[in-house]
Amino acid sequence: MKTIKVLNDILNKNKAWSLDMNENNSSLLEENGKGQAPQVLWIGCADSRVPPGLITESKPGDIFVHRNIANVVAESDESLNSVLEYALFYLKVKLVVVCGHYDCGGVKAALSNDTFSPYINKWITPIQKELKELEKANPKHEELVEAHTKNQLNKLSKHHIVKKALMENPELEMVALIYDPASGKLKKLQ
Repeated sequence: MKTIKVLNDILNKNKAWSLDMNENNSSLLEENGKGQAPQVLWIGCADSRVPPGLITESKPGDIFVHRNIANVVAESDESLNSVLEYALFYLKVKLVVVCGHYDCGGVKAALSNDTFSPYINKWITPIQKELKELEKANPKHEELVEAHTKNQLNKLSKHHIVKKALMENPELEMVALIYDPASGKLKKLQ
């Protein structure tokens, strides 16, 4: 019964949102009905506290989004590969954002000695390997999340699809951001 209430809440909120949009921003809906032309591809964490459109006050249609646990960039991830290919070659986005966040459960899981299900273990193993050397210096969790996010941006810059896209569009930009769920602020990593 609780799931029915949750679903009803979702549908009721959507109805109210839709009515508001149709009354106050019908031109946006009309444009979105014709297709999309986002300028940004956002590769972020699936964490429910980090909704890209909301934390950037973007309109529907502004950001093309790919999310997974701990914003991992893996060449073996077919979902990521298809998103990259579509965003870079068909939508022709101009900016790719890799966004990590503090209090990241994926990074915490990778740093723990816990054993998870086979899917989660397989997903976090590369994070464990990436952060193993850094962890010896006993950094704060925030520093590890930042290092992980920078590493994902580095992996993205070496990704075969991105390399091909950069040959066609050398002005394509990529950036790493960190979101702080406690303050609501984004910051650019160097």
